[in-house]
Amino acid sequence: MYHQDLENLIMERHHLNKAEELIILGGFIGHTPVEKISKEKIKIKVIWGCMKNANLNQLSHNKYKEIANNSNNLEIYYKKNYNHSKIYCWIKDKKVIEVIAGSANFSVSGLRNDYQETLFDIKEIDYEQTHDYLLEAIRDSELC
Repeated sequence: MYHQDLENLIMERHHLNKAEELIILGGFIGHTPVEKISKEKIKIKVIWGCMKNANLNQLSHNKYKEIANNSNNLEIYYKKNYNHSKIYCWIKDKKVIEVIAGSANFSVSGLRNDYQETLFDIKEIDYEQTHDYLLEAIRDSELC
């Protein structure tokens, strides 16, 4: 169980597990962590699960577009149907190598408030089902 330093856990994990890709499904996402992870040398897909209820203004939308356009390795998706999940999935050689899930959104408040949010390791037996769930979320999304 993780409940401290969640930002570093997510931002640095690919250095430890040698992943080539990271898929993030967050209920809500924030500009700061999205911009920060866009600078990493890993392919990243970030899905804003609660976009349907987010009331996103044009200024924020433009900021996400700017971040994505300034990165060669980042795609930001807006999910069409509401999804409040928080899942972080690392992939190497087209296989899931690690999954963490819990209550922490991919946002400053979700990742930087120790003891307010938690994340847990998902059992390896559930990796493929979780990956399929994330791929379905991408299919139900549109690029920002």
